[in-house]
Amino acid sequence: MRSSDYFEFFSQAKIMSGNRAMSNIPVELDGFDARKPLVVTSKEVTKAGLGKKFIRALYDSNVVIGAIFDEVPHYAGISQVRDLVRLFRDRGCDSLIAIGGGAAADVAKCVNVMVSADTDDILQFVGDNMIAGHLKPFIYVATSGSAGYEASNRATIEGRVIRSDFLFPDVICIDRSMVPAKNGDAVLEGAMVAFAQAVEAADMPNDNPVVDAYAHAAIQFICENLRKGIRSPGNKVSGMALANAAAMGAIAFSNSPEGTVHLISRSLARVTGLSESLCMVVLLPYSLELKLSKKEPFRGDLLLAMAGIEAFATTPEKERPRAALALIRQLLAEGKHYPRTLKDVRVAKYRLDEAAKAAAEEGDGRVDLKDCMNILEHAWEGTSILK
Repeated sequence: MRSSDYFEFFSQAKIMSGNRAMSNIPVELDGFDARKPLVVTSKEVTKAGLGKKFIRALYDSNVVIGAIFDEVPHYAGISQVRDLVRLFRDRGCDSLIAIGGGAAADVAKCVNVMVSADTDDILQFVGDNMIAGHLKPFIYVATSGSAGYEASNRATIEGRVIRSDFLFPDVICIDRSMVPAKNGDAVLEGAMVAFAQAVEAADMPNDNPVVDAYAHAAIQFICENLRKGIRSPGNKVSGMALANAAAMGAIAFSNSPEGTVHLISRSLARVTGLSESLCMVVLLPYSLELKLSKKEPFRGDLLLAMAGIEAFATTPEKERPRAALALIRQLLAEGKHYPRTLKDVRVAKYRLDEAAKAAAEEGDGRVDLKDCMNILEHAWEGTSILK
């Protein structure tokens, strides 16, 4: 493990993971002196019967659910957040619980910011560290289909990003009964977002052993369980492992500067309407190929997390980055119906220039415009950057 003269790491989330984890939610709420949560989720969650499982877990407790809102679409909208703020206040709620991935967590976080700050303007908090203090208690209950940011210190509202350490969930609940997925492609997308977060966090030049610990554990869980998760989406063992990886990847990501893949993926999603997670899955190997082609530092110990000590020890040091990249390609190949290129998802080629410029501008010197275009063009064609 590398050492560092100075590093920082923060996560306020308590992780509860395992059988009947949801039955501990009343105890956690009681620790915050909270008993009346607003529950935010989506129709996909309730149709899968997960809402009923959640309610059953709270039967023998003093928790009174203030309201259950299951109309969250695939994005977080300002008008919907304002409606939920009114519902929170009208029902006398004192905490929030988000069930499921993606927009449900974003909506719950934004509602929490507004009710805690007693404001009706969420946009004043867009940017970094614009939240002044602690928020209401917030619990995130994981399901399959993570978008990668539910356990992080960020929320997205209509394409605008709010970042603050106060946005971390107070509790991350990973219950074995909630994690089975419907199909292998959903498993692949969620896992590879966590994988991209963990790889970029671990590969940052600022040495941080705690980030490495979270990132490497996430990578190991994904590599050991992704194939089983894709082939048997309902498998609870692999589902638990991948849900834990998603939480750890998001926490590692929150303690690192955003990497190239995240910057380009967000810009590309904004200009094309694709999901950021899908863009990330397609772009990750091309970003790593670019680093190798430019002979930039590339963490060879990623191979240790991915393949174990025997493969790491028997692979020459100079070959470890390429071996890790080859394993990433193998993981992506497990999703037989998943897009391999941007052309596969009908991205218009003229959009690449717009996305590259936006990523370079937002990266504020961390990424080069030429590099962004190089990654996007090869990802569109499906050709290797390596000679």
